[in-house]
Amino acid sequence: MRTYRMTVFTAVLACLVALASATYAPASTFTIGGTVSGLTTGNSVTLLDNGTDSLKVTANGTFKFTTALDSGATYDVTVGTQPTGETCTVTAGSGTVGTSNLTSSKSHAKLPPIPSAALPPACSPAVP
Repeated sequence: MRTYRMTVFTAVLACLVALASATYAPASTFTIGGTVSGLTTGNSVTLLDNGTDSLKVTANGTFKFTTALDSGATYDVTVGTQPTGETCTVTAGSGTVGTSNLTSSKSHAKLPPIPSAALPPACSPAVP
């Protein structure tokens, strides 16, 4: 009887250790995101991650792609479709996925310069 109890105790202990290890295992996939700024109200920009994961952003603020990537995988955030009348650029948009969600990719929309002929006579083009 004593041997049976020891065998059961050992089996239960092994199961608890396995369960604890599985429960507290760190995440192995992480999301890619960032911030959009300078986008004119009513416009949208389509961002791509690795050329395929598409995300349409309709307002300034934070964004996050829905597809999570494995730790150690590469990511490359680019502009898929520019907003009407604006040009967006991405900074800090590529790298290798670490051990936490990425939130530092940035997309900035900028209006093209207004030709001086289109300005009223009393105005001059703004210097960026």
